Amino acid sequence: MNTFNLAYGWTLHAPKVLSVLTNEFGEVGILYSEKNFGDTQALLLRLSEETLSMNSIPHHIEKVEVSLKKVITISLSQFIIEWEKENKTLK
Repeated sequence: MNTFNLAYGWTLHAPKVLSVLTNEFGEVGILYSEKNFGDTQALLLRLSEETLSMNSIPHHIEKVEVSLKKVITISLSQFIIEWEKENKTLK
């Protein structure tokens, strides 16, 4: 897992195979760039001081956990985990 410090005091824990794009306005895009599964949908988050909103949830994301301490944890879908293990890229 990688850890990212985001705007407004939020923290993100995401698997290493995901790319995270963010800006100072609290917009976060989380991508799985492997092309074997078709389109590269992004998990889009918008953060503020008190809220988190999810604008999309792609098929490769199984779960998004949000704690009261402003910690976001992303979990991959099982079929992605299995594919990554078979291809030895999951870390």
